[in-house]
Amino acid sequence: CHGTGTCHSERRVFCVPGATSITYRRSTPQFSAVTWLTGMKLAELQDKSILILGLGREGCATLEFLRAWFPEKLIGLADKATFDQLGVTAQEAIRADAHVRLYLGSDYLASLRQHDVIIKSPGIAPTLPVIQKATDAGKLITSQTAVFFANCPATIVGVTGTKGKST
Repeated sequence: CHGTGTCHSERRVFCVPGATSITYRRSTPQFSAVTWLTGMKLAELQDKSILILGLGREGCATLEFLRAWFPEKLIGLADKATFDQLGVTAQEAIRADAHVRLYLGSDYLASLRQHDVIIKSPGIAPTLPVIQKATDAGKLITSQTAVFFANCPATIVGVTGTKGKST
């Protein structure tokens, strides 16, 4: 991170070396209980209600990861697709898991109000008004990557760019 950078719609990202979260704010740097992309330790998720927002590859992988740590925990799953429109992997994961609550179809974003932590897939725009309302209401918005960064005991190296990452 190179200090302060400008993001879409006049939002700014502030990075603190060594921090486990990125604060996503509308104006000047401020620190409060409301953060964007909060890197949460797995122990912190134990007593929180969790929603996985987006059931593509990353959402399904997130469910598989969380289920290994929390086998009996009720986890919310939300996607704009109906069950029949979901990919085969998502359908199979849902059928095999008795501890999920589904929020599918056009009203899927209403589920954000019912959960403490939202693990958002990258395909869902962070600029959606309902995501901003959830953040303003104190919901913790995070990602699979942020959870990984907060829990990985090893050094993490990131490779960026448009070519060559898959090789």
